[in-house]
Amino acid sequence: MSHFYFDESIHERGGLIAGAYVYGADADAEVLAAVRRVGLRAGADEFKSSARMSHSPEQVALRAELQKILAAYRVAVLVTSVNARGSLGVDALRALDQFSRANDLAGRTTLTACLDQGLFDSPRQAAELSKTIGLHQYCDVRSEQDSRVVGGLQLADLVAHTAGVMLLQTLGLMRKQVKAGPDSGYDSAMELDLGFELWAGLRYRFFHAGPVAGQDEMYQGALMEIGPNGLYISDVCPPELRTAALHRFGQCYLGCIH
Repeated sequence: MSHFYFDESIHERGGLIAGAYVYGADADAEVLAAVRRVGLRAGADEFKSSARMSHSPEQVALRAELQKILAAYRVAVLVTSVNARGSLGVDALRALDQFSRANDLAGRTTLTACLDQGLFDSPRQAAELSKTIGLHQYCDVRSEQDSRVVGGLQLADLVAHTAGVMLLQTLGLMRKQVKAGPDSGYDSAMELDLGFELWAGLRYRFFHAGPVAGQDEMYQGALMEIGPNGLYISDVCPPELRTAALHRFGQCYLGCIH
């Protein structure tokens, strides 16, 4: 059985919400084991991207553990306006249907989708919307899930936050440099743009539609079109946000960056 996990990251100053689906095997046991390894209490404590990492070494350690786990998963991103929180649940389900169909998952494998709390008025509302969209035909949608227990949601939290920060940088609203660190392929003391560092760690995980057409032959296959396979942009996004989302996530370079 394959799982989708969804969480969102809200960024008021950018006027945006970045949501993320993480897709793959049931991640709960592995994530909860990681929580225990860093000294936190599985089922009670969890990774929260909103936590101040400088004040929480356990959160920093858990983030590193989750990044390792993500290597076995695929991700897709949803972008909407911060003014559309009331319809985020609907967009999340529409995005789920889009990603499932674009990646030929609908009907080919048994799907379960776990969505974090606060997206719907009730599980009944989510079930009714799923039926309206047609998701019920091939996916067991489980809304209002507790991320302390459903560990895969912590992976989605990490990806959603990462996508949100990347969009803030694309919009010119965040400027932050970080050290390259060990195993980066660069001098560990070299300063990198945060958006670049985040993208470099996530780029191989994206669902994509295949190589961008018309690439130079020597680079064939290095630049991938994300398309509907990995990017959902809500109809309510203002033009500036839509443009930023397409610029940041519309294509993904998989070639050497060193």
